[in-house]
Amino acid sequence: MEFVETFLSAFWPALIGSQVGWSIAWLAIRSKSNMVLPFIGSKSFRELSNFSDDEQKRLLDETVKDAFGYWHWFIEFVLFPLTFSFAGVLGSSLSKIAFPGIPSWVSSCGAGVLVGLSFWILIHLQMLYLRPLLENRISKALYAGKP
Repeated sequence: MEFVETFLSAFWPALIGSQVGWSIAWLAIRSKSNMVLPFIGSKSFRELSNFSDDEQKRLLDETVKDAFGYWHWFIEFVLFPLTFSFAGVLGSSLSKIAFPGIPSWVSSCGAGVLVGLSFWILIHLQMLYLRPLLENRISKALYAGKP
C-alpha cells in the first residue's frame, strides 16, 4: 500500500511537468525540421538511402500519415508524456521502497534508467510499425517509375 501511495502522490505532478516539457520540446523540434514523428527521421530507415533528401522526407511523411492518420498527436502529446512520467515515477518509487535510506540522486538514477528504456522502446516500436509500410510505399514508388 505504501508503494501505491508513493507512486500516486508523485505521478500527477510528473505527468503535468512532462506534458509541459514535452510540449516545449515538440515546438523546438517542429520549428527546426519537418519531422512528422518525434525522433524518427529519414536516417532511421536505411531503405530510404537510395532516394534524394526531398524524396526521403516525402516518402516518410506519406507513410506516417497513412500509418497513424490524425492519431500522431496522440503519440506526441499523450503517449510520450504518459509513458515518461509513469516510468520516471515507477523507477523513483521502486528505488525508494526497495532501499528506504538512499539519497535522492539514486532514486533519480533509477527513474532515469526507466525513462531511457521506455523512450528506446517507444521509438523502436514506432519504427517496427512503420518499416513494412515504408517498404510497401517504396516498392510502389519504384514500380510506378518515380524513384
